[in-house]
Amino acid sequence: MSLNFTRVAALMTDYSSYADKVESKPGHLSVMVDGYRVKEEAAPILQKIFLKYGDIAMNSSFSSVTFSSSLLEFVCDIYNKLEATDFLSITSTELQSMIAEVKDLESVKANQLVQDSCILKEAKTRNLVAMETHKKELEGLKEELATLQERIHRKEVERGIVHYENEKIMQRFADSKAKLNSYLKKSLVHDLL
Repeated sequence: MSLNFTRVAALMTDYSSYADKVESKPGHLSVMVDGYRVKEEAAPILQKIFLKYGDIAMNSSFSSVTFSSSLLEFVCDIYNKLEATDFLSITSTELQSMIAEVKDLESVKANQLVQDSCILKEAKTRNLVAMETHKKELEGLKEELATLQERIHRKEVERGIVHYENEKIMQRFADSKAKLNSYLKKSLVHDLL
């Protein structure tokens, strides 16, 4: 049994119907082992693996639990083959087949790592573009703020000048009014002689 990319794609896209078929066959029921659904005969091996090494799929780059379950089941199948085969009776073909299956698993992981790397690069690029956009917007806003602060300063100076001129006008008006009142209170012949 070799894990080729066609099988990987089938596992990823059609696992639910595969799982339904497995569960419906007597003797091929699936069970849960630490959150992974695997064939019943793979469960004891997977439990031993988890006891010795912990959850080997926990930090994998696969987001689908069903796909991770399929790969764990595949690892258990390889273990079963190795356990059931006598070292002296194993053929070169069987050994090459198992090595090919392990290499296929490594290829799947490598492809996933490359895909994850591409996704991270795209995210990094988007983030850098967003940072540059925000930087430019911030610079623009700072320029607008500087322009507004300059306008506010000019208006404050203009207001001060107008206020000073108004004070002078009010003083002249008060002086004129005082002179007028003084003039109105005097007689018409005052200071003529």
